[in-house]
Amino acid sequence: MAVFLKSKRAINEIRSVMESGNWFSSALAAVPVYQIFFSPGVTKSAFETGINIREHDWEQYASSMGSAPKIVRDRIRKTAEPMTWYTSGNENKFWRCVSEAAL
Repeated sequence: MAVFLKSKRAINEIRSVMESGNWFSSALAAVPVYQIFFSPGVTKSAFETGINIREHDWEQYASSMGSAPKIVRDRIRKTAEPMTWYTSGNENKFWRCVSEAAL
């Protein structure tokens, strides 16, 4: 029974990590919009907005956006892998699959 409760807590933790990852990705996606269109000191001219869009560090932005899923997968693996130590049978197969899928 105690193992079942650990599995249930681990599943809830994984759901929370996934939800937090979605929030993080959404917030990260909004950063350039704010920096380009709403940051103080930015004039309302289309010319300056075009320059801000062109000069934004899009490579760094892409790298940051690409890191979010890796962080989420790592956190899921760190939750699922220990569950393989405490479970057996089909429950163990489930946790091994989750752990391996998060690599």
